[in-house]
Amino acid sequence: MSYYKLFDLKDIGLNSPSIASLLEKLNSLGNKSLITYDDIHKSIKQKLLVDKVVKFLLENELIKLNNEDEEGIYKILVELPQTSLEKESKEYLDNKLFSSQKELLIKKLESYKRNHKEAYILFLDLANSTEKYNGNVIMKNKIINKDFPKVINDCIEPYFNKTKGYLISQKGDEAHLLFFNKKDLDSFLNNFILHYKNELFEEIEKFNATRDIENNFLNKMYLKIFIAHSEVDAPIYSLNTMPNFNDMDAFTIINRIEKVFKDTLKQQGQKNVDMYFTVSTDELKDSNTVLLKTTDFDINVYYKIV
Repeated sequence: MSYYKLFDLKDIGLNSPSIASLLEKLNSLGNKSLITYDDIHKSIKQKLLVDKVVKFLLENELIKLNNEDEEGIYKILVELPQTSLEKESKEYLDNKLFSSQKELLIKKLESYKRNHKEAYILFLDLANSTEKYNGNVIMKNKIINKDFPKVINDCIEPYFNKTKGYLISQKGDEAHLLFFNKKDLDSFLNNFILHYKNELFEEIEKFNATRDIENNFLNKMYLKIFIAHSEVDAPIYSLNTMPNFNDMDAFTIINRIEKVFKDTLKQQGQKNVDMYFTVSTDELKDSNTVLLKTTDFDINVYYKIV
């Protein structure tokens, strides 16, 4: 969130000196650093407004609670003003960190390849996003090109930093991700779905309300999730791209079953879906199963529609 939002604190009665003092405090700590309730209390001149200030900062996502078990400790989410030198230094450090993390990931992938170990491919997509059911184009473009990619990138960052998984590729409303084990994949997916519900679902439903929808499963926009695993193939990458796996069996399985799954359930008369569906080559809790006949192979998959 831009630091300019801080100037709206005047609407709750905070004066200019207090706003400036708070901005100085946030700037001295830096984005993503921790700040306490007492820090905020000390930094503003109008002490009686501290609770309103904290509430404003939380509601406007300028800070967030660092841990549910740590009351009064917050993480700063403000994009603070920087000099040109600070911006240049940050860009250099971010690029250096990215390169080092990428190098570690490549080494890990090469080790998986040598030892014939499996990894998981996760495919995320927004259903019916390109279909012609009318709808508000501005709302759709914002969801596809801004909101959906942001949630994915925010959720994958901790896994990338710890070399547990990464975003292989992302284009508009489609994204392929890799995870080195099912535990981390499940952890990411649970967190992503939570963010999807809290940050995207309402916006998608507002967009769906502008469309011509006769069958929710076939016409409305919602989240699609596909999961498959296989041995890691030799990573293909360039200086500016993450390792790709176009020939990895898990990729092939997902590519083959994506359209077939929708067509098969359409033939079975499926009409209902609320938020998302998940399709996996492994059994899911409380799931159904269906045989999919692709051009290359037949496969039983497990699915849940929520």
